[in-house]
Amino acid sequence: MINQVTQNGNCHARIDCVVARSVLSVYNVFMDKLKQLIERMENAMREDLKKSGDLEEYGEEGIRIAVYEDLKDSLNHLFSDIVYK
Repeated sequence: MINQVTQNGNCHARIDCVVARSVLSVYNVFMDKLKQLIERMENAMREDLKKSGDLEEYGEEGIRIAVYEDLKDSLNHLFSDIVYK
């Protein structure tokens, strides 16, 4: 964890805890947003498959796999400058 040093050189564990909670809070917010995005993607795919009559062919597992693959491809593209080095 990040150590904050006072003017006299002493580290404060309390500051470390505050920083850790702040980082965890930001992480939780982003994870919630990611879950919402995944849910929207699944719902959109489910609706498209219903319209085309292919929902039963793919099923819920197929939808989850397709959303996972889409997200993985997007992340690989966004991080291509470091992923492919």
